[in-house]
Amino acid sequence: MWKTVAIPTLIFLSFQLSFAQKTSLRKLKKGIQQIEAFDQALVGLQLIKLSTGQILAEHHQADFFTPASNVKLMTVLASAQTFDSLPALYYQQDRSGVIHFESAGYPLFEHPLYPDDELKNWLQSADSLVYHFSDESHLNQLGPGWAWDDRLFYFSAMPSAFPVYGNVVRGTTTPNNLWQIHPDHFPIEESSIYQYRLFRELAENRFYVNPNRLITEDTLFVPFITSEKLTVAILGEAIGKAIGSASASLQSPIPLHTNQDQKLYRSVLQQSDNLISENLLLMVAKERLGVFSSEAIIAELSQEWKTAPDDWIWVDGSGLSRYNLVTPRNLIWTLQKLFKLWGPEKIIDYFPQAGVSGTLLKEYGSKKLPRVFAKTGTLRNHHNLSGYIYESKTGEWYAFSILVNHHSTETRGVRMGIRKLLEMLSRRI
Repeated sequence: MWKTVAIPTLIFLSFQLSFAQKTSLRKLKKGIQQIEAFDQALVGLQLIKLSTGQILAEHHQADFFTPASNVKLMTVLASAQTFDSLPALYYQQDRSGVIHFESAGYPLFEHPLYPDDELKNWLQSADSLVYHFSDESHLNQLGPGWAWDDRLFYFSAMPSAFPVYGNVVRGTTTPNNLWQIHPDHFPIEESSIYQYRLFRELAENRFYVNPNRLITEDTLFVPFITSEKLTVAILGEAIGKAIGSASASLQSPIPLHTNQDQKLYRSVLQQSDNLISENLLLMVAKERLGVFSSEAIIAELSQEWKTAPDDWIWVDGSGLSRYNLVTPRNLIWTLQKLFKLWGPEKIIDYFPQAGVSGTLLKEYGSKKLPRVFAKTGTLRNHHNLSGYIYESKTGEWYAFSILVNHHSTETRGVRMGIRKLLEMLSRRI
């Protein structure tokens, strides 16, 4: 007799669950439609519970979007899978005591915002140094799909085998409006014909300052054109000693590990530094393939990451390229892998927290939200947010990805819209 009761009951419960899910999806779609900043924009999202993988919400989760700096999540995952500790360089010592070294792609030597004094001290402590050139033939002055007219801005610094000073010159003015440039390796002239305060020629390292546009105690960063010969020269000037050079690759060099992992990962995730992110991917390529090639390492990773729900359309390490495309559920896959590797401690330490730190310091803070740790991604007409939600009452972690592409409204309004959407999603956890 109980069978005749149980079967209809199961059917009824199944119908109730299906109806609740459909109702929930309708509410989600309606909620998105009510956010004015999303008018005519394409919105995709997915929310999952990390402990079970249960999908709690999704919308256009299989569509491809321009991810902008959400690409940095893939770069960070590649690095986390490759390194236990990041190498600053590779070296070996010959019988006469000369230190021979080559680049690991590490980008923090004399960086204007995140300098690694340990590496500088190590180089200064050597009696004699010889730098061995790398093959930079796979590197471009600008990445594929980058905007050439961004070349004057810090965020578009060029990746190289061995970045020095972040591959930018730092221009400053004193209280007396005297102009200074650092490093002072480059020629600089005054010119009032350019609209910019500090300007570099398109194809050469000639810099101009416009004295009519100077602002007292101003600081500007402009990328310079890199080469390994220039690297050797500037390295020598920075440590105060001549550095020899050689073209032969080192055989079985020793990695010099750095203690700056936290600083580097925070610069990528919290400050969204493009040059450091590009070079982090090059570090992975050098370690795994022995060559500085983003294209080659992306091809290899795309094959290794075939378990992701969708294909990878991925061309650079920072997300500056307009050619990158990714689905929300592939970003969720990335976040799942990263959480498994790092655990909650590093997620809390390395990611910006909404309303507290990094690129989320002034945005996304809300008393209606649990703790949110996430990476932004912004290009003109595209703004995205992907990361983690921690619900302290239950101790549960969730991963989410919200991508808003082709919006015609101001980015500030889109941020507010994403916050509203997060508040809506948090009611499901």
